[in-house]
Amino acid sequence: HPQMLLNLWITSKRHRQAITTPKIYYLSHPKTIWSAGTGINLITGQVLFRNGLDTGQFDHEEPVQVAPAAIFVKKSVTDHIGGFDSNYVSSWEDAEFCFRAKKTGISTYFSPHAIAFHNIPLDPQSEARRLLGRYGFRIGKNRLLFMKKFATNYTLFVVLFMPIYLVYYFTLALKTRDFTGYKDFIKGT
Repeated sequence: HPQMLLNLWITSKRHRQAITTPKIYYLSHPKTIWSAGTGINLITGQVLFRNGLDTGQFDHEEPVQVAPAAIFVKKSVTDHIGGFDSNYVSSWEDAEFCFRAKKTGISTYFSPHAIAFHNIPLDPQSEARRLLGRYGFRIGKNRLLFMKKFATNYTLFVVLFMPIYLVYYFTLALKTRDFTGYKDFIKGT
């Protein structure tokens, strides 16, 4: 949206140089929110999306844990904490960056008047193919890296919740018949 950067900047300025993220709609379904900021459960490693049909439920500026996919951040913040960690490529890099910033007192805010569109599938079958086909290895590896750094109890996560992810992604592989993507997920893990 033409006013996206301006609105992200206004939110950032209002909240002492905070990292900001826009309301991100699905490009193919412009009334459905893909993300209004996300969170991470530091016990289970689950990504907690704030999304759905836009009924005004996310029309207020508020703090969020993660600015996914679209991040506005001032250079002074990256000078202070550094940029994206090169160990994360194409998944979880935004979460790691926002959590690292939070440790130094820099918050992340959702800016509801900043609008963006993400060319990402809405239907579960296409989304499963996208996750396994393009991101399987990175999702497996990067979730573990992130949780090792930020989890409430990393050992509990590995012993109890990683097996659940292994089953979940195997289920996606069965649905999509993409066992190469599942092997990549196992390799990344």
